[in-house]
Amino acid sequence: MSDHDHEGFGKAACDHANNPRNRGRLDIFNGHSRITGPCGDVMEFWIYVDNGIIKKVSFETSGCGSSLACGSIASILAEGRQLEKAAAMDKREILDALGGLPPEMRHCAMLAAVTLKIACLDYSDSKKEDVDIQQQVDKELHESEEWRQAERKYRFIKLGQLKSKKV
Repeated sequence: MSDHDHEGFGKAACDHANNPRNRGRLDIFNGHSRITGPCGDVMEFWIYVDNGIIKKVSFETSGCGSSLACGSIASILAEGRQLEKAAAMDKREILDALGGLPPEMRHCAMLAAVTLKIACLDYSDSKKEDVDIQQQVDKELHESEEWRQAERKYRFIKLGQLKSKKV
C-alpha cells in the first residue's frame, strides 16, 4: 500500500493490510464460511475447533487492504478463544483492534465479523452444539443499513450448506 492508501488507517490496520496473518486455506478444518459483502468483496474463514476452543483459524479475501486487515486481525483475535467468545466478536472489536479505518471502509470489519460467525455456526451445526450464533449474525446485519439493502440482492446468509473437506 502506498502512503496515500494508508489515510485513515490506524497503525495496526496498516500492519495487517501490508502483512496479513493467517491468510490462506487451512488443510484441516471443521468450520467454514464464504460470504460476499455488499461491496462485492468475498471473504472466507476456516476454523479448526478442538474441545470448544478455536485452535487454528485462517481467512482469504478478494478485497482491498481494509478487507485484508479486518480478516487478519479477526483471525488473530479468534485463535485460542472459546467458540462462543469468537462468535461473539463484532465489528467494533475488530475496528478497535485495528486502531481505526476510514468510515467508507468500516463495512469490511462487519464482513470479517459475520464471516467468522458463520464459520463458527457451521462448526456448531455439524456438532449439534447449542451455540446461539444465528441471533448474533442477525443482530449484526440488522444494525447495518448497507447490509440490509444488500441482503435482498445477495441472499448470502443461508446456513448449513458448506460441508466440504471438513474433519
